[in-house]
Amino acid sequence: DFFFIKNIEPLLRKLTSDSLDEYAWLDSAGLSKATEIARHLFDHKSKNHDTGGNKLEQEALFLQLITLILEYKHTDSDNTEHKINKILKYVQTDCFSDINWHDLSEQFGVPLRTLFRHLKEKTGMTPDNYLKRLRLISARKKIRETDISITNIAFDCGFSNSNHFATAYKSVFGITPSTERTNYSHSA
Repeated sequence: DFFFIKNIEPLLRKLTSDSLDEYAWLDSAGLSKATEIARHLFDHKSKNHDTGGNKLEQEALFLQLITLILEYKHTDSDNTEHKINKILKYVQTDCFSDINWHDLSEQFGVPLRTLFRHLKEKTGMTPDNYLKRLRLISARKKIRETDISITNIAFDCGFSNSNHFATAYKSVFGITPSTERTNYSHSA
């Protein structure tokens, strides 16, 4: 509940969206600013003082954060970092499909070499390894939380065969998928 701010709902609605194109992508400088504002906001909140001055500062910080995000929401979408963030979001959302990196680079207007370089900088992995890691993390969750056969999980998570899946799984997590399921079912 806000004490000083009135009628904030229309402003907050500008920050919500189901469309990938409507997200505000913060570059490094924007993320740094947002982190600093959020840190101050949480510091004020944790002091738990209900004084008018503290509430005023909290609401002012909250408005600064909203303003920063809205500024970035209306920035140039031709920014390479913005495009890379959109590509990452796309890959995270659609990681079980076959990803054609060349088509993706054309779709988002980023040269393939630039795309690969930026994805490696952001994730610490090659694009194919990043995609494989996303799939393996999803598979691990399914192995731990469902009774779906490991072969079906492999196919559901975009692996063409269960042997390749088991090898990749063991190289990342240090155990086979079946051992993971056995170990996790005993500890749960």
